[in-house]
Amino acid sequence: IKQSLFITLFTLATIKLFEIRPKLLLFTIKLVIAFGVANACYSLYQHMENDFHGRLLAINLSSNPNKNSAMHTIISVLCFAFAMESKNLKVKALLLTLAIPSITSVIFSESRGSLMTALAVMAAYFTLDKKHNLQHAVALTGSFFFLFATAFVLCPEVYESLIDRANTRVRVKVWQQSIQAWQDSPFFGSGITRAKYQPVNDILLYPHSHNLLLDTMRVGGVVGLALLVFQIASVTRGVATYYHRSLSVRITSCWFFTGLLLLMVYGRQPLSRPEPNWLMYWVPLVLLFALLTIKRHTDQSTNH
Repeated sequence: IKQSLFITLFTLATIKLFEIRPKLLLFTIKLVIAFGVANACYSLYQHMENDFHGRLLAINLSSNPNKNSAMHTIISVLCFAFAMESKNLKVKALLLTLAIPSITSVIFSESRGSLMTALAVMAAYFTLDKKHNLQHAVALTGSFFFLFATAFVLCPEVYESLIDRANTRVRVKVWQQSIQAWQDSPFFGSGITRAKYQPVNDILLYPHSHNLLLDTMRVGGVVGLALLVFQIASVTRGVATYYHRSLSVRITSCWFFTGLLLLMVYGRQPLSRPEPNWLMYWVPLVLLFALLTIKRHTDQSTNH
């Protein structure tokens, strides 16, 4: 109940705020980018001071490298999206430059899921852009290969970690256990309070399923999964309606779908108190709800 109350209050307050000040939405996203880029720069500096030893951790975000890499992925994708939308070449170059610390942080965090998500969303955004330029695509592809090569030369163990499949095998076991746990209570799940840990074997215990859909199904059953899918489908339908008509919708949906993909490898059921995971789901989702609500009201006023 407390988790639902937090989410409801956050949703209502956000919608009301952006109804009063609609221009504040993009400004808020730019503030998030500024904080993220600064954090990535300082994190890389600290990582360099440690001689690139171990996986990079973001400062003041989380002690979990995967969550850190997820945050940096979101920032790098947002920088890319703003760069794609800019008509000024200097601004475009500046924004792409700002993406470098974040995507480099993702590489040094050694998180394959985050890297694949960043590349997939950027490719999708570029493809959906009606004014995409082949030369820009070639330049961006070359820049990514240069970043990867530089990281691998500076820190060969990064490459070794990225191709190591041990963690993937553990994650697959967690997913299998989640499905087995769901089968014990398929319709309503085990409930949030009764599903604290996800066992893999006699030694390993994980606090969740590392997958948004599976963890929702494990905790909330088919009913919980259906509600989640309905929520995502409703937002996706609104995005499809306004995507090519609104810059704000394109940028915010880019954030939302990036977070959604990240939650497929790092995520758990969405009901929680405010925490870093909210940046992957509730924050962009509520921003989209607010934005789409304003767009629909504007359309209705115009039609009348």
